Amino acid sequence: MKSRLLPFYGSFLGLSVMACGGASSTEPPHGMASSDGGNAADAASATMSDASAPEGETSSPIDNLCPGASPDAGENDSATTSGAGALDGSFAACGCTRRPGAGSSFECPMGGGDTANGVIGPSGGMLELKGRQFIRSGLAASLTVPPSALAAPTMVALTETTVPPPAALLDWSPVYRLDPLGLPLAQAVDVVLPWSNSAGTFSPADPPPLSMWFSADGTCFTRLADSNTNGAGFEQATITAFGFIVVGAPRSPSTATCP
Repeated sequence: MKSRLLPFYGSFLGLSVMACGGASSTEPPHGMASSDGGNAADAASATMSDASAPEGETSSPIDNLCPGASPDAGENDSATTSGAGALDGSFAACGCTRRPGAGSSFECPMGGGDTANGVIGPSGGMLELKGRQFIRSGLAASLTVPPSALAAPTMVALTETTVPPPAALLDWSPVYRLDPLGLPLAQAVDVVLPWSNSAGTFSPADPPPLSMWFSADGTCFTRLADSNTNGAGFEQATITAFGFIVVGAPRSPSTATCP
């Protein structure tokens, strides 16, 4: 799928994209790159617990939440406390999943390894990725790096991986990878991830009780404290290091046996 990198221009979380510096919205400025997924296989094939795994090594899932990430850690201030989006983490049905086997559906598209990459420096920039989730949601995943977040020009990549989501979560998005893995950031970086699932019916006024979950090194996931669910079908949060991210909800007793 098509992806692009644009210089930072004050676009709100990457949803309104504007090119500057004389470049068109379909061609990256000189010295910056965009990708249609040609390097995705290499990016997605690295083992999640080891960013330097040999090329072509089979991906492994992150199955655990980090200590302290309790079942109610996915509570979202933007969600309601009753109805379809109740904060107890329960859903009317299991819904679909991006894990192999039972529960697969077009409502839960698995990542295809698409990637967007380019050089981002101290002046900031943005990556936008239209992968398989975009086909279902109509919304791109994006990463907006503000000025001073990176001290030097850095090759940054946003990949919609083929890695199965962690078993401890009901997944509402593919697992995304941000490289260089584990790189600390001097300023908080905005991330937007589109989501979808068949578990219940929700409205913009009553979004599902979701959160964005982060793992810096592939060991385990923690909830991003400022994660916010937008009823239009995307999750917003900020990160202070690159790593793995996914949208989901912790399992509850009623969903413990879901695929």
